[in-house]
Amino acid sequence: MNASAAGKWIFVNKAVPSIQSRPALHRQVIAHTKPLRLPGVPPLAVQANIPASRIVPYFRRLTKALLYRLYPEYDYFLDSFGVTKDSLNNWNAELPLLKHESRGQNIFDVWHSLDTDEDGTTAGTWIYRIYGDSVFSCRHSKKPRFTVEYPKGYKEHPKLPKYL
Repeated sequence: MNASAAGKWIFVNKAVPSIQSRPALHRQVIAHTKPLRLPGVPPLAVQANIPASRIVPYFRRLTKALLYRLYPEYDYFLDSFGVTKDSLNNWNAELPLLKHESRGQNIFDVWHSLDTDEDGTTAGTWIYRIYGDSVFSCRHSKKPRFTVEYPKGYKEHPKLPKYL
């Protein structure tokens, strides 16, 4: 578990009691996690195995919310969005060029950019780091070049709105 100290504190003191007090949520979390048995890590630690059908729409929706908030003049409704599990090491050269937003001490970081190409097409890059550990990227454009080929059989979670 490589999460930040603040992330571990939130997990132990906020998330676990909240999950344990809600039986339906507890069953849902248990279905997508497994206990970690690491020296020096409390037995409450879990390794999440959240399905892509939940992760991809989450980061796509988060990106749209941040676009709405940070770039209100940009119309993203016809954009294609591609979300991938990533590593900050893949972005070492680009990170200094992106704008950075942070919430909490090593809790949530996002690096972002909205740029226009030579042909006049606007494209966005968003790098998310959650609890100092998990990194996801989302790229979008009106051209389908940033769409990601998801694994065969990938389907969006059935209870999500159609245009999420």
